[in-house]
Amino acid sequence: FGAASLLLLASCHTYQMSYGLACLAVVLYSIALPLVTITVPLLAFSLFGYKAQGQYTGVFISVIYAASFLSSPLSNLIHDTVGSYRPAYYLAAILLAIDVVLYLILSKTAKADNKKHGVA
Repeated sequence: FGAASLLLLASCHTYQMSYGLACLAVVLYSIALPLVTITVPLLAFSLFGYKAQGQYTGVFISVIYAASFLSSPLSNLIHDTVGSYRPAYYLAAILLAIDVVLYLILSKTAKADNKKHGVA
């Protein structure tokens, strides 16, 4: 949802076009935003088991806050350099897609490792 909302915002070219797409992007983004805070502990539990859930939840949340801290200055730097936020939206959408791929790889690896070590 987050990548789709960013791609919608990046595709806005005129005011008439951008108003409707921006409204749709806000709806998609509002669905995606709470998923970050709700799913982090669930992902840590499903990937690493009950015993390591707290440790990995802390790591995941720290990475999320670091990314939030860096994203605003980076997107503004891109805007100052290029003159548009469009490249920043594309970059964020690409990074979200890479995040999904990395999660799928980590999920497979963690489940195989948990099965090997008998971790629940």
